[in-house]
Amino acid sequence: ILPAKSVGRRVIAMGLALLVGLVAAATLLSCFGRFAWPLDLLSFTRQHLFLASILLSVAAIVARCRRWAIVAAAAAVANGLMLLPTIGGGMAPAVAAMPSQALRVVTLNVLVDNHHSRHVVSFLRASGADVIAMQEVSSWWADKLTLLSDIYPYVAPAQGAGDSAIVVLSRFPIVAMERLRPPPDSVVGDLDWPIRVLIAVGDLKVAIYAVHPPTPRSLQQWAARNNQIEWLGPVSRQLDGDRPRVMLGDFNTPPWSYLFTDLTAAARLHDAGGAFRQPTRQPMLAAPYLAW
Repeated sequence: ILPAKSVGRRVIAMGLALLVGLVAAATLLSCFGRFAWPLDLLSFTRQHLFLASILLSVAAIVARCRRWAIVAAAAAVANGLMLLPTIGGGMAPAVAAMPSQALRVVTLNVLVDNHHSRHVVSFLRASGADVIAMQEVSSWWADKLTLLSDIYPYVAPAQGAGDSAIVVLSRFPIVAMERLRPPPDSVVGDLDWPIRVLIAVGDLKVAIYAVHPPTPRSLQQWAARNNQIEWLGPVSRQLDGDRPRVMLGDFNTPPWSYLFTDLTAAARLHDAGGAFRQPTRQPMLAAPYLAW
């Protein structure tokens, strides 16, 4: 018969081995989201995997389970590296530099069922943003946003919004606006269509792409989101490759995902998220690097 202390240590060691194995497996599998919907969903838990790996590494050290401490530490390093900003980015969050001034932008998914308009309006008024892209704006929300018309007199689309639509508010004149038409296999409904606006910042025309691909709640929506993001990059470069561009919105993919990497490469944009990547599925924005 083994002493109770020895049995307890074995149980702890077995528990640590199971948990570390699960976290390590999830970390590895999440790197293959390109090939399967469930594996892609795992990538949304990157921060959780990072924190869990650190805690398990400490627990394994305390329990004197050296092997599992090393495995957990390796998983923490792998997840931590993916949370770091991309090399060559380094812009301050939501700010893109131009020769004469900075253009400050904010993107916000208000959530169509959210009715806390007072807090949202107060936040946006205090943000100091020049351009705001909002997603899931219902007709109710469009009415509430008129409270910002004194500082954001330019709105696209001009007629407001239908339920779950994209709306852009701007301090600068909007000189052109169009609703882009994605391929049929990249949308779930008409309101998934991104919009493109041109704003006049002095003598400079800046293209703003406000996007909200489908949320990958099903295999069909996952495929539609992937197709739309893959389509957005080449289209934005084709339409505005010779002018400053900003793409922002609720991308429904984390900034460390393969899709976001593919998008920035295809569009020739750079992740302007800045420091340690945020625990959100909407990267702050993608802006041209040294293009302005």
